[in-house]
Amino acid sequence: SNKNKPEYLPHILNTIAEYKGMDSEELGKKVSETTRKFFNILV
Repeated sequence: SNKNKPEYLPHILNTIAEYKGMDSEELGKKVSETTRKFFNILV
């Protein structure tokens, strides 16, 4: 099935990080920060 599922996120993150030559943890932090700013989520 080609459905998007939350359990695919780690694989997607790792694939993008590898493509960009980044550490997946670093990319995850950047994505989280960008998401919080975009949706104006205060932590």
